[in-house]
Parts: sequence; structure tokens; C-alpha cells
Amino acid sequence: MLLTFNGQRIRKSLKNFKLKKRDWNAKKGRVRPSKDEFKLHESLNSKLESIEETVHKINKTVLKFDIHLSEEYILSRIENPECIEISSRDFFSVTEEYLRSVKGVKADRTITGSRTAFNFLKDYQKEKKIKISFESLNSSGCLQQLFPSQLL
Repeated sequence: MLLTFNGQRIRKSLKNFKLKKRDWNAKKGRVRPSKDEFKLHESLNSKLESIEETVHKINKTVLKFDIHLSEEYILSRIENPECIEISSRDFFSVTEEYLRSVKGVKADRTITGSRTAFNFLKDYQKEKKIKISFESLNSSGCLQQLFPSQLL
């Protein structure tokens, strides 16, 4: 599958699916119906439609929350569509909700430590005048502003 944004091409392969060129309808961007009993074209076309819907959700979220797009961001959201909805929520409200939800499950000291880290991040955001969001976290969970990728 080939996606394009800002003139940049992103290739996304569909795992476990192989297709011959003659079975592809380039005009419709779908697999041609075949006479095989497994109806491979239906499952492939369904997968393509699912990815298209995910890309539309990503686009809506990006426009709504003014998120910086990158190839890594798009591919990670295609792989994990449930993250699209999470990223559309404020980092601090999600963290606050999590801390409330684990109150009876985690040890008091664990919650106190988490609350301290949470308050530090709030103060850091205010002091440095940066927005901490899910997008500002890199794949290892570190703030990119605190720990640039060159240092990791």
C-alpha cells in the first residue's frame, strides 16, 4: 500500500497477503474478484478499507489537534488504531484518570511517586512553555524535549 502526505511517499506492506499484478485493479485500487473458493479478494479489500478508514481518522485527529505528521506517526497509528483516540485526549487528563483508577489497586507509595512525577511534568510544561502531549513522547516514553534522539 502506498500513502502520500506532503509529497512524501510512505510504503505500508500488508503482511500475509501476496497478490499477482493481474489480480489488482489499479483504477479502483482494489483486488479483482476471483473465482477461488477462499474469497481472498474479499478479505484483502476489507483490510484495505479498514486501513483507509484508519487513515481518515488520523487525518481528522491531526487537523483537529494540529499534530505534526511524520512517517513514524502515521505508520504507528495504522498499526495501532486504538492510539488515534488516545492521542486526541489531553495527556494530563488521561494521566489524571489513570491515577484515579489505580488508587485502590496500587500501593500508596507507588501512587505518591506517580503523582510527584505527574506534578513535575505539569510544572515543567508551565515553566518551559511547551505542550506535553502523547505525540511529544518518543517510542521509549521519554519527552523528546528533555532527551533528544541523538542522546538516546
